[in-house]
Amino acid sequence: MRPQTTASAFGTLPGKTLIVLGCLLTLQSMTGISAETTFTLLASFTGTNGLAPGSVPESRLLLACDGNFYGTTMSGGASNLGTVFRINPNGTFSVLTSLTALTGYEPQSGLIEGVDGQLYGTTGWGGANGAGTAFRMTTNGQLAAFAALDWTNGATPNGVIQVHDKTLYGTAWQGGTNGYGQFGTVFRLTTNGNLAAIYCFGTRTNADGVSLDGQGPQAPLVEASDGALYGTTTAGGTNGGFGTVFRITTNGSFTSLASLAGTNGANPVGALLEASDGSLVGTTSGGGIGFNGSAYSGNGTIFKVTKSGFLTTLHFFNGYPTDGAVPEFVELTPGTDGAWYGTTFYGGAGGSGMVFRMTRAGAVDIVYSFTREDQSGTNADGGMPWAGLIQAGNGNLYGVAGSGGAYGFGTVYCLSNAAFAQPFIQTISHTNTTTLLAWTPLPDRAYQLQYKSNFDDSAWMNVGLAVTETNRSAISIDSTAAGLSRIYRLHLLPQN
Repeated sequence: MRPQTTASAFGTLPGKTLIVLGCLLTLQSMTGISAETTFTLLASFTGTNGLAPGSVPESRLLLACDGNFYGTTMSGGASNLGTVFRINPNGTFSVLTSLTALTGYEPQSGLIEGVDGQLYGTTGWGGANGAGTAFRMTTNGQLAAFAALDWTNGATPNGVIQVHDKTLYGTAWQGGTNGYGQFGTVFRLTTNGNLAAIYCFGTRTNADGVSLDGQGPQAPLVEASDGALYGTTTAGGTNGGFGTVFRITTNGSFTSLASLAGTNGANPVGALLEASDGSLVGTTSGGGIGFNGSAYSGNGTIFKVTKSGFLTTLHFFNGYPTDGAVPEFVELTPGTDGAWYGTTFYGGAGGSGMVFRMTRAGAVDIVYSFTREDQSGTNADGGMPWAGLIQAGNGNLYGVAGSGGAYGFGTVYCLSNAAFAQPFIQTISHTNTTTLLAWTPLPDRAYQLQYKSNFDDSAWMNVGLAVTETNRSAISIDSTAAGLSRIYRLHLLPQN
């Protein structure tokens, strides 16, 4: 009997299984959300006081190593200048600090967890120079601003990332040495506060004063597998000034990869995601359907760009009521099922935004539509989500909405669906004596590869030990005698 080369996948739940037939070489991917999505409201922000101080969360949650989510709000808190908060998966909420003019305020971006276990973030304004700060914070709320941005090295920063050498890198919407400081920068920042711009946008401008290499970056960078950093600018470029995608090395060598033209997208404000094929995937908040030539017209798009600069539009958002519109500060989230998840600020069945799922082929499904606002201008579940999502170890998606909720200041929510937890088979290889299976794991969850020789066998046999991975891929290998045929399954083990 020859090994089979195709199989079907079935949705998984904790303690249940994905069946893989034979020596699998390919796997059919799921093309739609087949089960009902359950929405759970975890918290409603309460503004300047109350049980959950904060207002207008604009950035994606951070799932830290302690199992809690951490995030920021643009306003609210004791001084109405923004907050940093913690919430656990069950909805227990704590405000960790209320920001001030001294610490910096109005954080547009989210947090990262450093290798030292502390949380790092930036504020858009305030600090010693009024141009924003970089801060570190312990998970119990002890915050210190360790760098003040300035108009030379960058002003109004958009968050930081920490690369392999532990140095922080970020973008600033304004500042720099070109064009009176309005074009923005890419900066390097050590954890002891040494700040330096490694690139200032605006090195070349046209007769209208548009920066041809891009201007106004509003998204964090991403470190790709080639060691370079990739990002976007909201404006500038060579196709009418509708934004760019760029690459920069850690020593400042800059390449503009692609310029958006409006018809294929405009004004990207979300971070990029490196796909499994090495390309970069992102969203634009404007352009596409409804674009009329003005800078902020259009419903927005999802695009892919290769590292050589070839840009392809994967999806044109069509707006209310069958699709979303205006994905704002949205970094796509890779699901363990092989799809990408994100949000839109408008659109969906209620017109107040939606959560969507997109397959690798570009097919988009609505996962959840936020309800329409009532006469008081609010809705119970939230609305107008600015930020992207995070998938936790239980397979659920967690996010924030910028408005709505019980008090109208935004919400934290959870979406659950059995389809979210389905492992996506990345690689299958088979030789005469070895079968290798690689898949996308849920964070910190354990999987056991099992087999039996015939469907009629009553027992499944384990292949090696259970596999737990915190990265984007998990691998299990089975060595057999030549000529044997086996039926495999991946078993997602229950959490302790």
